[in-house]
Amino acid sequence: MIIELSPEGHEGQFFGLFSMSGRLSAVLGPFIYGTITWVFSDYGPLASRMAILSLFVMALIAFILHFRVIKEVDKNKFEL
Repeated sequence: MIIELSPEGHEGQFFGLFSMSGRLSAVLGPFIYGTITWVFSDYGPLASRMAILSLFVMALIAFILHFRVIKEVDKNKFEL
């Protein structure tokens, strides 16, 4: 999908962006989880449930955005 979305000759830049976003999410996800758990630590086990819910909401938003990109690619694929 990255090759289909990237302009000719810029594939390396798009793969670099993909790699960097993966590394950023590997740091940002645990940071958000830990911060929410720490902020709501007075609520006991509810704090970790709220943190998991926040990560689920972010994943759901990403899933919706990816579906929009796939529809755009499919729509443009059949245009001549």
